[in-house]
Amino acid sequence: PNFNECDFSLSFDYIDNPKSLRFPLSAITLYEGGKKDGFEKNIDFDKIKSEKTKFCNFIFSNPNASLRNTLFQELSKYKKVDSGGRVLNNLGYLVDDKLKFQNEYKFTIAFENSEYPGYTTEKLVHPKLVDSIPIYWGNPVVDRDWNTKSFINAYNFKNIGELVEYIKEVDNNDDLWYKMLVEPHLNENSKDINWRNFIDFFEKIITN
Repeated sequence: PNFNECDFSLSFDYIDNPKSLRFPLSAITLYEGGKKDGFEKNIDFDKIKSEKTKFCNFIFSNPNASLRNTLFQELSKYKKVDSGGRVLNNLGYLVDDKLKFQNEYKFTIAFENSEYPGYTTEKLVHPKLVDSIPIYWGNPVVDRDWNTKSFINAYNFKNIGELVEYIKEVDNNDDLWYKMLVEPHLNENSKDINWRNFIDFFEKIITN
């Protein structure tokens, strides 16, 4: 933001300026999901195992994300990945209730449309709301806010091949799956994924 042209800014960016608030879409999604006062976990593993009757889902409308499409194609060689969006649809219909759909799946491909530091959207949050393990890519510094032990972070792997092998490992190891599910969602030092920051920011603007 150009502060010669605006008084305040909200964005995905990490900006050291009191006139700026980093408030990414992921924080808004938590609020919409009823998590504005916290994102605690109460894990009932037996219940989750009974709900997750399907392997992995893929719901996207933007076809211009080649890495994401490649993961879909490579992972589909292992087990069917159900695509319920406009891109690579293999269900014959479009999913109308995303969270209800994702609730049936052990994994969710949660790649952003593009890569940018700080750019974390609903794509990471939605599967977390229904205890589906996100397979994430898009914000290379996602670990500044989110605990990367609680999902599969594509940045931890050299290539798609290594990523697919690890997904297969988690799929076949309940101990690894459970360990990921019980990890806290956010880092202890995370300060940006907090609805109260948004309220405080505007209270300060209005008061001043």
